[in-house]
Amino acid sequence: MKRLVILGAQDLAQQIAHLAIETNSYEVVGFLDDFLPKNTRQGGIPVLGKINQVEELYTQGIFDVLLMGIGYQHMAFRAECFNRWHPLIPFGKIVHPSCILDSSAQLSDGTILFSGSMVDQHGFIGKNCLFYNGCILSHNCHVGDHTILSPGVKVAGFSTLGNSNHLGIGTLVSDHVTTSEHVRTGAGAVIVKSLQESGLYTGIPAKLRP
Repeated sequence: MKRLVILGAQDLAQQIAHLAIETNSYEVVGFLDDFLPKNTRQGGIPVLGKINQVEELYTQGIFDVLLMGIGYQHMAFRAECFNRWHPLIPFGKIVHPSCILDSSAQLSDGTILFSGSMVDQHGFIGKNCLFYNGCILSHNCHVGDHTILSPGVKVAGFSTLGNSNHLGIGTLVSDHVTTSEHVRTGAGAVIVKSLQESGLYTGIPAKLRP
């Protein structure tokens, strides 16, 4: 079994560690975190050092694959870390066994799908993306790199989400919609037309907040 290190050690990283263990996907050997001392244990798993030590530990043979445990409050840093180390170190994937994936669906490096999510025909998920529980990506949809979908997000057919989007819980995306990079939505937002600007959108229909 391949050995996994997770970047970050807070709530999301611990959820990913639990998912990896429960699905028997990887042996979780540790976290890398800039805010906790080395050898601190989170859920019984040790912090091995700071994030910038990742190459050193990989070269020493401490682990085989990485996953991103840095969450939606640090989207830029999340993308920066992945883009820096993806060319040098393999990033893994985890898909909960309750997920439904069409045979034509494509999942890129760093993909994490929590329980109950579905990716339909010709769905494409970019690098370093995370779907929380119960997300639906309908047919012929494209999700840009570094994007996070909160629980219960549903994206209708032929829609495209830009890079580094974070869609809040229960967000609905209508068909044939495109979003810009760095779009965020509040809980229950309904996107009915393409969003050309970055920023936070809320409401029904979703509108850009000043």
